[in-house]
Amino acid sequence: MSNIKPSKKEKEKRSRFSEAVAYARAIIKDSQQKAVYGAKLKAGETVCHKAIREYLQSH
Repeated sequence: MSNIKPSKKEKEKRSRFSEAVAYARAIIKDSQQKAVYGAKLKAGETVCHKAIREYLQSH
């Protein structure tokens, strides 16, 4: 796929997802915030996935 140029929408979605990953990494580094997210987890969820999902839904 190196010869295929992404569309404007694809670039926007990739950028938004990159922001979500950066947000999740910041949550994981902060032990207090990580504990808050850990308390909200359901079975099979991780703090990282929960933070990414929450960021994408709110932005």
